Amino acid sequence: MVMLYYKMKKNIIFGLTALLLSLLYTQPILAQEIEQEPKPPQQFLFQNSNLETKIAELNNLTKNLHEIIMEQIKVIMNLVSKLKMITFDKSLSSITDF
Repeated sequence: MVMLYYKMKKNIIFGLTALLLSLLYTQPILAQEIEQEPKPPQQFLFQNSNLETKIAELNNLTKNLHEIIMEQIKVIMNLVSKLKMITFDKSLSSITDF
């Protein structure tokens, strides 16, 4: 009788442990399936005229900055090509001097 009691107690503890472990391992899986990316809020910003003008100003500023950056890149590339030509001419003249 005592042996049967210990065996039942052992089976109950093992069963509860297995159930607890299975719940712990399945919870993150279920949470990952349910989790979704949040939706952006409704675009009520464009209803406010003050915000519309600020957004338009910012868009113009970024467009102007983009144009300035592109012009600076052109100038830098032009300077690099001139530097290459000068170094090539110097190396060529040093070769011909020998």
